[in-house]
Amino acid sequence: MLEQTDRTAAEGTRIPVLDPLAARPWIPLVVVAATVLAAHLGTRDWSWHYIARGVRTLFSPVGLHLYALHPELQMGPLTFALGALFVIVLKGAVGSVAADAVMMVVGLLAVREIRTLIDVSDACARRRWFLASGLVLVAWSEVAVHWAHLDDAMALLLGVVGVRLARSERFLPAGLVLALAIGFKPWAVPFVAVLLLADRRRLLAALGMLGGLSVLIWGPFLLADPSSVGAGRFGIHVEAASTIHLLHLAHGTTPAWCRPAQLLGGLLLAGLAVRRGRWPAVLLVVIALRMLIDPAAKNYYDSGLILGAALFDAAGATAAVPMLTLIAFLGVYLPSYLLAGTPTLQAIVRTAALIVPLVLGLVAPSATAPHASPRPEEKPLMRDATTVKV
Repeated sequence: MLEQTDRTAAEGTRIPVLDPLAARPWIPLVVVAATVLAAHLGTRDWSWHYIARGVRTLFSPVGLHLYALHPELQMGPLTFALGALFVIVLKGAVGSVAADAVMMVVGLLAVREIRTLIDVSDACARRRWFLASGLVLVAWSEVAVHWAHLDDAMALLLGVVGVRLARSERFLPAGLVLALAIGFKPWAVPFVAVLLLADRRRLLAALGMLGGLSVLIWGPFLLADPSSVGAGRFGIHVEAASTIHLLHLAHGTTPAWCRPAQLLGGLLLAGLAVRRGRWPAVLLVVIALRMLIDPAAKNYYDSGLILGAALFDAAGATAAVPMLTLIAFLGVYLPSYLLAGTPTLQAIVRTAALIVPLVLGLVAPSATAPHASPRPEEKPLMRDATTVKV
């Protein structure tokens, strides 16, 4: 009865013009991606020089001393391995523009991954995913083009892939993919909580895969120069628009408790989400917590938040519209431009808009929670893992 009521309410809020677009979504979504890519080309690549510095250091005689020499490079080694294609092979402006385009394609791949988690025969689910995906791609231009953070873009894509693989009970590949995500950006560590969907035996195997590959990626740097571990203590300026500045929790540079709290707190909240049947909320709660207690308030963070919200809205929510994605977009992303001149007000709005999806991701009615009626596609998905392919 509840499921029928939700479906009736959703149909009552139909937006007819969206139906043909949601049924054939890729042309309009590619147009959105191309438009925001072009819009940012004039003010792009604010952080690309960090990628270039890391690539040149990695492929030099002192390559394994990378993090000891440059602790400011808060990116995983896979970032610089992939970045070599755009810095060394393509070079210069051609390489950076190509990287921007590739990172926008990564955003398209991320929303495509989310689509594999919905019932495409459900018109309401298609509309919800389509609307959320459009908002994702607008904000994705920040991480892909404006700031050009190859590390964050790849970690987010791999995080979504990891969720999809774990959801389809392919836990060993999920462990591998999540290790790659961590190899691009260490803050992706809490994403591993999605492996709690596995039983004990498969969980241990997946964690073994993840741990072994992580050692291969990070171990050479720590063995070559143990002082590389000091890069984890690198501090950045506490911005006035951040929550920790608003609450007077920190001033100056990153407090010592910040990074451990982000990793451990993210793991705990993501684990709680999985245990409560809200596996689509893993990325959302990890990223929302990270942003709440991060000293910076850069808007490339917003790309991940909105992607995480879209994942929950598409695969876990029951509303007719992507509510959490809208909250993240209107309350976090837009104020980064509209309220840029009033950082205290921006911090207030931003904090509220981070807390709401964080809480709702854990407690709001969810199509995947244990008490909810399973959606039609969930039964074959869990019974036959081959129904969702890599």
